[in-house]
Amino acid sequence: MKTVEITISGRVQKVGFRACVRKVATDLSVTGTVFNLPDGRVQVYATAEPIILEKLISSFYGCPR
Repeated sequence: MKTVEITISGRVQKVGFRACVRKVATDLSVTGTVFNLPDGRVQVYATAEPIILEKLISSFYGCPR
């Protein structure tokens, strides 16, 4: 298992991005948290096997922005 900290910037708040990340993480059985930062970015802490984390990160491109 591995834990990563990911910060996503750009237009990622108020567009369903966080909900999309949460759904994909749940579907992949990834544990962790995802939340909005005051400066408009989204912070993700995720724990899973490295190959699953790669799938999770790749899925971010399909989430709304």
